[in-house]
Amino acid sequence: MTTGSTSTIAKCSRMFEDFCCTSCQELNLEESAEIYCEACRMFYCKRCGHLHNRLSSEHTTVGRGDISKWPASKEVEDFIRKCEVHADKTLTQFCHDHSQLCSSDCVVTIHSQYSQVTPISELTSTHSTDLQGLSMKLKTILGDMKSLQNNQEASMQTLQGSYTDHEGSVIQQLCLNINTTVDAFADSTVSLSDENEQYIKAELCRNVNSILNAFDNRSVKELSHMNDAVISIKGSITNSINKCISLQNDLTQFYKIIHKIGDNKELLLIASMKCGQKLRQALAVLGKSDNVFSVLGKSEHNVRIPVIRIQLNAGS
Repeated sequence: MTTGSTSTIAKCSRMFEDFCCTSCQELNLEESAEIYCEACRMFYCKRCGHLHNRLSSEHTTVGRGDISKWPASKEVEDFIRKCEVHADKTLTQFCHDHSQLCSSDCVVTIHSQYSQVTPISELTSTHSTDLQGLSMKLKTILGDMKSLQNNQEASMQTLQGSYTDHEGSVIQQLCLNINTTVDAFADSTVSLSDENEQYIKAELCRNVNSILNAFDNRSVKELSHMNDAVISIKGSITNSINKCISLQNDLTQFYKIIHKIGDNKELLLIASMKCGQKLRQALAVLGKSDNVFSVLGKSEHNVRIPVIRIQLNAGS
């Protein structure tokens, strides 16, 4: 199942897959970086790297063999620092009263009445991030979210299948009633006069019409109500699946980029906090409380996948 933002998410995913050449990006080209220059603070592809090394041979560069020493790319840093409330602003503060990251605009419009607002740069010395633990938690939750999505999609198919089967059985019973009536009248017309045969045919029509009227009055209404219920339940399941997919996309982004942040403590702190918010949202969808699963602490991954039970009543 897809949403309208799938193409945007896919493009964003490709952007984080690898470090891109800074020079090529300025020309709207996408080339994978091979070296990073600490003096220029730029990434270079193989072609641009050769040119850079000829013009700036005194600069120190770091190759892919030491990629762990590369800083976060501009795309990664922009993604992490982006304020979700004010998209054109970057996250610079942390409100202790709301336990929220905020931009300068957030401080003015949302957190102006609270004094416990601290620059993020001042928190790096007092907060640490367990990168390996965070990565493991992301991987676990992503697996659980995928299982939940599969379960919900299976429930959707079960729901539709149950309705289709019941609808088929109702139609089949209608046909059986009509055929039984027709067969009974056919047997009674043997060796009858034309006048009696016409009477029997008229009686047959009245009986068939009676069956159809009963079907209209009861079964059609029943099927209509059931179809409305199926549509409503499918809508709820679809909304849940879309939310599940959206959270998986967000968490996947963090899972891909946390190892590309390098030793930038401020970015690591922001990423862990933003990731923690998404993890708590995912845990709520999975039916687990957020105090069981902490970004900085240990937890058990015994996630219970809620099963949607569907019961369709055959009678009215």
